[in-house]
Amino acid sequence: MNRSLSYILTGVLIMFISACASSEGYVNDLAQNLPSPDGTTLVYSSTGQGQGSQDACFVTFFYGLYGTDKSYDEVAAFYEEQLVADKWQRVYFDWRPNNGLFFEQNSSLRLYVEREVNVDGIPEDTIKIAQTQYKTLYLIVVTYRDWLARIYC
Repeated sequence: MNRSLSYILTGVLIMFISACASSEGYVNDLAQNLPSPDGTTLVYSSTGQGQGSQDACFVTFFYGLYGTDKSYDEVAAFYEEQLVADKWQRVYFDWRPNNGLFFEQNSSLRLYVEREVNVDGIPEDTIKIAQTQYKTLYLIVVTYRDWLARIYC
């Protein structure tokens, strides 16, 4: 490999790594600054990246497990009001009926408020302990897909 090509590939790799790091920070900041219903506690959170079936399908995600003494319906009503007021668009998926609320702010950002909290990445013990402390557990998932993932995935 010649030096020019090596420098170009190194530059692309550095740009990719910095884009991944900055998208994780962006998603984490967005999720951490979401409003939440009074009396809600963030029990567990995780930010990272996943890759889909295509090489270009990188998605940055935030999982936040929250506990509250409000009902899920009260939580859902709160988020629907807050997110729509903040220019998030409600999306209805046929394949996920009655499992939560789904929103998009633009083609790259999605936010889910889900009833189902048993997902990979959240320790079972954490969920079991939280279930004894709160009436309702819910999951906030924020995903960011860069332009490659939006085009090819």
